[in-house]
Amino acid sequence: MTSIRFPENFEDWRSVEMTYRRRNMIPTLGSLDGKHVRIRAPPQSGSLFFNYKGFFSFVLLALVDGDGKFVWVDLGKLRKKDVHDFISDFKGSPGSTNDATIYNNSRLKTVLEDGATLPKCTFWDSDIVMPSFIIADGIFPLSKSLMKPFGRRSLTPEESVYNKKLSNARVRVEHTFGMLAKRFRILDRSIECSYECAIEIVTAMCHLHNLLVPPPQSNTIHSVEECDVYPYKDAKEQREYLKFLLNK
Repeated sequence: MTSIRFPENFEDWRSVEMTYRRRNMIPTLGSLDGKHVRIRAPPQSGSLFFNYKGFFSFVLLALVDGDGKFVWVDLGKLRKKDVHDFISDFKGSPGSTNDATIYNNSRLKTVLEDGATLPKCTFWDSDIVMPSFIIADGIFPLSKSLMKPFGRRSLTPEESVYNKKLSNARVRVEHTFGMLAKRFRILDRSIECSYECAIEIVTAMCHLHNLLVPPPQSNTIHSVEECDVYPYKDAKEQREYLKFLLNK
């Protein structure tokens, strides 16, 4: 039985959102980020798995709920067009690949952009509605289903407040990676086995982590008022209204 259950309908997604509402955080569908898992360089892989931090790794990209559980994990699959034929069957996302590239080719992005299973927009104020979205850092592409911080240069006071409140929710994924590494100390060093085996080990650790997370102390359900209309011309305008709401 799997302990990582990808939301299949709007009720599942709304349940993820509620884990953030219970903590008085931005009501998001999850926080997204990647973690480099240190490994022994696979044979004949050259610099493909060598990351910007200076060691060999593959990327664990994950979406996390407010309780610190994995909602979705992606370890990727390399295709023949991505690398030379001799490593075309490798599974996983090599360390030289950035998080945004992995996300852009993921099931998660497809589901979010399609929107068919996502909750409807909700009123955040008496006259301002917001769609459901995930939160990620600046490397990811801004969209109506993914909100990210403003760039760090020449921030206005309002943008700084927005960034801080967004970060308060986004760090849930960083905390979860920290808890994963604390529970499974093998992540403190290079995993000394075959690449395929390392993928299986990390996948198992993510499932075990979810089973070890204690249940929430409160199961309070916050009522929301839904709306059928998306009122913004694009994601940038949506972010401006979100900034306004977070500064109230």
